[in-house]
Amino acid sequence: MLTAEEQALLGNAVVIRLRLAQVQPREWSESDYSRPDPKRHRGSEDGPPSVQSWPGSDEGARVWGGPVPEVVGTSSVASRDAPMITPDENMSSAGGGSLGSPGIEPHGAFAGVFMATTVLDEQMRAPEQPATYVPPTYAAGPQPGATAPASPAPRDQTLDEEMKAEVPGANDMGMARLAEEQATSHQALQDAQRQIAELQMAMAARDEQERIRIQEYQRTLQAQTAERDLNRAERKQQKTLTRKQEVEAARRKEAANIEIASLHLRLHQVEEQQAREQDAVRREAAEAIARDADRLRAEAAAAVEAAAERARQEEAQAKRALQHQLQEERARPALEQERLDAQEAELRSLHEQVAAVAERSRARERSTSAGSTDRAGATRQRRP
Repeated sequence: MLTAEEQALLGNAVVIRLRLAQVQPREWSESDYSRPDPKRHRGSEDGPPSVQSWPGSDEGARVWGGPVPEVVGTSSVASRDAPMITPDENMSSAGGGSLGSPGIEPHGAFAGVFMATTVLDEQMRAPEQPATYVPPTYAAGPQPGATAPASPAPRDQTLDEEMKAEVPGANDMGMARLAEEQATSHQALQDAQRQIAELQMAMAARDEQERIRIQEYQRTLQAQTAERDLNRAERKQQKTLTRKQEVEAARRKEAANIEIASLHLRLHQVEEQQAREQDAVRREAAEAIARDADRLRAEAAAAVEAAAERARQEEAQAKRALQHQLQEERARPALEQERLDAQEAELRSLHEQVAAVAERSRARERSTSAGSTDRAGATRQRRP
């Protein structure tokens, strides 16, 4: 499917072609007649001999009558993504469309439709022959080369033509304006053709990218097919190897079962031997325990005797300590009295020492105060 940019480019090209294809009655009168007819009025049947054809178009390829086609530009691709441009989407908004531009009669418009078909192979089909579409206002379906029906001239246009007929040199001015408009139309046509060529190049590049993508997909599919065949051979080889491994595993399992059975027999024999040895050990242990019990009973009796002896000795020692403590308690008041007497004597000696020290301090203070008084009197006497 075309991108938004490509669709916009195609729509602009078609709109430009439609605008250039719209022919005014004034242009017919100036291009087909040497002088305008001042007596021509609205509704007269003498009009231009034929509708101007698009440069490079086939006059015999015109389509007369019928409704305006919905698809103005289209291209089909193998992927079935066909962009579609309608007059409502691309022409009416730009001032064109089925109604034409302001001041231009809608029945004087025709469109050159290009239909290009692209395929995914390495070739690209050439664009088909363009066909010119004429709106249904040209009824009666004239054959190729027939004259088109005349369009009614507006009143303003008739007055303008009458004034130009009276003013000298008006025809020359009209021809100059017509030449300028033709040059502008030719430039616009070249721009439209250039845009169409760019669009065709973009579509060709898109088709080339699509072809490359399909080729890459085919190469990938071929690689996947080869890989699938290789995987099939590998799976077959893997199955054969698995069967061999299963047979080998069955053989190893059978040998292991035989070895396990022999080991079970050996284990049973070892267990019986261990049971006999354990019975002998238990008997020996019971005899040793009985001997140890007799020895422990004898040792316990001896220990009881020794404990009784120690208890008697400790009891005698406790009695002696109690007697000594009673004696100390009886002698304790006398000892306390002696200690109190000694403390009182010590306190009295301390009081005496404190009194002597205080007396000496007072004597020293008195002598110090007397000396300071004498020094003060001597100082007063020495002063004049």
